[in-house]
Amino acid sequence: MIHSRSKQLIAQLLTLASFLGVILTSIVCNADDARTKQPPQIIDFQLRWKHQFQFAGYYAAIEKGYYKEEGLDVRLHEGAPGKTPVQEVLAGRAQYAEANAELLHERLHGQPLVALAAIFQHSASVLLARTDTGISSPHDLIGKKVMLMDKQNDADFYAMFFNEGINPEKVNIQPSSFDINDLATGKVTAFNSYLTNEPFFLKQKGVDFVVINPINYGIDFYSDILFTSEQELKQHPKRVKAFRSATLRGWQYAMSHRDELIDLLITKYNVKKTREHLQFEADTMRQLILPDLVEMGHMNPGRWQHMADIFVKVGMADNTNFLEGFIYDPYLGSEAPKLRRIVVVVGSISSVSLVIMLILFTIQRRLRKEVGERKTAENALRYSETLLKASQHVAHVGHYTFDLTTGLWTSSEELDAIFGIDENYARDVSGWLNLICEDQREEMSSYLQTRILQNREYFDKKYQIERHSDKAKRWVHGLGRLESDNDGRILRLFGIIQDITEQQKTKEALEASERFLKTIIDSEPECIKMLDNRGNLLMMNRAGLDMVEADSFEQVKGKCAYSLITDSYRNAFMALTEQVFHGIPGILEFEITGLKGRHVWLETHAVPFRNEQGDIISLLGITRDITERRHAEEVIRTGESHYRTLFNNTLIGVAITDVNLKFTEVNEAFSNLVGYSAEELVGRMSITDVSYPDDAEKCIEMVNKIMNHEIDHYSLEKRYLSKTGKIISALIYINAMYNLDGEYVGATGSVLDITELRQAEESRINLEKQLLHSQKLESLGVLAGGIAHDFNNILMTIMGNADLALLRLNPESPSIENLHKIEQASARAADLAKQMLAYSGKGKFVIENLDMNRLLEEMLHMLEVSISKKAVLRLNLSPHLPTVEADATQMRQIVMNLVINASEAIGEKSGVIAITTGCMDCDESYLEKVWLEENITEGLYVYMEIADTGCGMDDKTQAKLFDPFFTTKFTGRGLGMAAVLGIVRGHKGAIKVYSELGKGTSFKILLPASNKPSEIFNNDNYKDDWKSKGKVLLVDDEETIRGIGKEMLQEFGFTTITANDGREAVEIFKQNSDIAFVILDLTMPHMDGEQCFRELRQIKQDVKVIMSSGFSEHEVTQKFAGKGLAGFIQKPYKLSVLKEAIQKIH
Repeated sequence: MIHSRSKQLIAQLLTLASFLGVILTSIVCNADDARTKQPPQIIDFQLRWKHQFQFAGYYAAIEKGYYKEEGLDVRLHEGAPGKTPVQEVLAGRAQYAEANAELLHERLHGQPLVALAAIFQHSASVLLARTDTGISSPHDLIGKKVMLMDKQNDADFYAMFFNEGINPEKVNIQPSSFDINDLATGKVTAFNSYLTNEPFFLKQKGVDFVVINPINYGIDFYSDILFTSEQELKQHPKRVKAFRSATLRGWQYAMSHRDELIDLLITKYNVKKTREHLQFEADTMRQLILPDLVEMGHMNPGRWQHMADIFVKVGMADNTNFLEGFIYDPYLGSEAPKLRRIVVVVGSISSVSLVIMLILFTIQRRLRKEVGERKTAENALRYSETLLKASQHVAHVGHYTFDLTTGLWTSSEELDAIFGIDENYARDVSGWLNLICEDQREEMSSYLQTRILQNREYFDKKYQIERHSDKAKRWVHGLGRLESDNDGRILRLFGIIQDITEQQKTKEALEASERFLKTIIDSEPECIKMLDNRGNLLMMNRAGLDMVEADSFEQVKGKCAYSLITDSYRNAFMALTEQVFHGIPGILEFEITGLKGRHVWLETHAVPFRNEQGDIISLLGITRDITERRHAEEVIRTGESHYRTLFNNTLIGVAITDVNLKFTEVNEAFSNLVGYSAEELVGRMSITDVSYPDDAEKCIEMVNKIMNHEIDHYSLEKRYLSKTGKIISALIYINAMYNLDGEYVGATGSVLDITELRQAEESRINLEKQLLHSQKLESLGVLAGGIAHDFNNILMTIMGNADLALLRLNPESPSIENLHKIEQASARAADLAKQMLAYSGKGKFVIENLDMNRLLEEMLHMLEVSISKKAVLRLNLSPHLPTVEADATQMRQIVMNLVINASEAIGEKSGVIAITTGCMDCDESYLEKVWLEENITEGLYVYMEIADTGCGMDDKTQAKLFDPFFTTKFTGRGLGMAAVLGIVRGHKGAIKVYSELGKGTSFKILLPASNKPSEIFNNDNYKDDWKSKGKVLLVDDEETIRGIGKEMLQEFGFTTITANDGREAVEIFKQNSDIAFVILDLTMPHMDGEQCFRELRQIKQDVKVIMSSGFSEHEVTQKFAGKGLAGFIQKPYKLSVLKEAIQKIH
């Protein structure tokens, strides 16, 4: 019966095998039909740039004949600036090309483009910036120079900017030069780059750089995408499929044969990059393509949808309507039903094979037990073994039986092939253990003894063997179970062993990748974390645990992160989480309190984390500790505040300039100093615009020295010209400013206004000069006054005796003529003495309210005849002048001296002498630059200016102009100008002199104006026969004066008592109470006239005293103003003058 069933089963298996054979034959025929040869088709493929490892897959597909196998003749075209793959395909110049995210951008704008495969799973497009610029995020690029292509070709970066809330217009975008040296030399701040290329150049140049990767800011796009046009797909669907298939084969080959492709690039394509550079490029690409983890060319529709949504969100596309039909599906189209049938058939065969293997294995066991008993079963067994061998070969599975009673095992042919053994190999326990790798041998021996034979468990173990034939190491998976007799004794172990080397390699690669990623995440100095939509922690690396002060992840796993965030920022973080789970990335700065109480400031970049279907499953956050940065910013803010306070409130002017000397910043003190507002100065004016012209050149010279690194600072005194035209003296201190490269970028200047100090210094110097000059004049004046005083005393005797002799002699006496000559000589001598007194300022002044215009008009004729005939005299008289309190004679002497000097200065040439009068208010600054200003004050002055067009004077001559006895004339005595100065001094006036050689000279005489009207006094009361009487006290230390004076007084009828000094006069006055008046000399030994006058007043309050002196009346009477002085008479005086003085009081 069993034999009959076996026959039936074998018959059924034969029928099934025949059926499978028919199916397999059909599949092979279909495959042969699909590969019907086609004539070669020329394909133009547009690369994104020049030949380099970035396009290795296409070179491999050509070299290995993959395109040729598909009947394609592919020609590669290099890229160039302005030549974009998208435009080449749309224009029909290429059927296929490779592009980045701009492909999707163009599709969303309606362009008929189809993505065939994504070679790079992550974009290689990044921005590079030099480390020394301080750039670390997209926000740092606002206002900086960044080299990019247009929005279409650098869509990643524009999307990143928009995603970060940055308007690209705020970034100074420059057209890309495609030259990384522009970044290395600092021409731009950031440069659009490929991770596979430009970083290598910068490393070679030793330039430190930072990478701004859009992936870190929520922009994770595919890159290096193989694409074609809708027209190509519609017209040549088989060609599209064939081209894609051959290309992906080329890429798989290129990723496994790096060095071979590098050799090809150097020898055939003449790539100029070094081998080291090409290796760097290949290794970097591998991290972006992920060939060991992701199927080559894989594209996730959900990810494409996410990319499209980002374009819409940031305003780079209106909607995603055109996304449909963009992603190529290789299983759609005319081949799809056939492929599905093949899949179904193959699947069915696989299922049936497995069933057969199990059935045959069971049959084999049964047939072996009935060996010898059932002849027909042997034939069935042999047939089943044949089928089993075929099935095992397909599945790389071999079977074994281990007879535990003999210690020997048998194996199938497929197992022998797996082990690399033949029929001569010793199939015992030692033989099995020897096949196992040495490092696992002891473990497997223990496993067999303990787990299987003792514990009677199923055999289920993966282990590594070393093939006996070629020593190749392979991974196998053994499955088996024990078989026992009715008494429970173990008879044998039977089972199967499968070669799982390829699966193990895949698993190990996956585990290695996971370890690699874990290592990166755990070693990353910034926190990487994942949160669910409620804020619960799903993952956090070591850096993050340190930030929150957790000892391990288990301490915070599953707990809500919101509790760590301070109250002020918790709601903002919750809003960020909600935002991310709506697909919108974001950035937030916030403060947390660690588990151990430490306060930490953090900045997190949060993005959605999606599964393969594109669903958001968690928040992925990259967080950095910015506590130190926040503290530094606070310090900077405080420092900036202090600096601003100091800068704005200091009394010293501070200005900052750029390399062109233009102001970039000024404080209020500097603005006030130059008279311009900060708005007028900053960015509009330079340092030369406010410098005094004569000082600007020196300033530029010093700046050039700084720019040439000859000096880094300097100080000097310079002048500024304010907005109102005022000249400001200042002491400046300049410090150079350099950038990190040592280039001069500008300067800071501190400006101290020393105008008042300089004016005070000039005033001090002028005052010293004036003091020295005054002391010199005073010394000379004392000398001249003393000489004149003594001289006058002598002349008094001569003139008095001459007068008396003329009165007493007969008019017919021949001596009369001699006496007149004595009088004339004495008069000339007296005139000389008057000039000396005039110089000393102590001459006789007859003060009256004088109209200067009238005086000049009266002198006009006399002046005209006194000057050269070639000189023209002009009067420019200002009407309605105030009067001046002055001595008319002295004024005439001034006019005459100056006019004659002017005439002599003109000489034989024609010229003009102009006399101008006027009235002016003189302030202190005007009076600073005049002669004799020490005796005058601000106020109203009448001036008389005498100007000529003569030869003029040099500075040396002007300095000695008023010195006594200094003259430029051959016959001059040098007292004329000295007398002028003395007269002006005596009238409390001043002189202003201006002269230029070859042009002429101007003398301006300033006299204090009087409000009194001009009066002319005519006191001609002289009567030759005037007589009087009474007792007179004549006091003088000169005996001759006492003698002649006594005679004069007696001539008038007075009784005269004399005294030789003040003390004697006081004693005489006490003894003679009937004295009518006293004539008192001012200068005497023992007791001078002033002290004697006071004593006499004490004796008799109403005593009448006529003061006598060689000094001027004005000077003397000032000393006695308000003290009751009766009169004054100046020596030497004539009889008529004495009579006039007496008549006024007696």
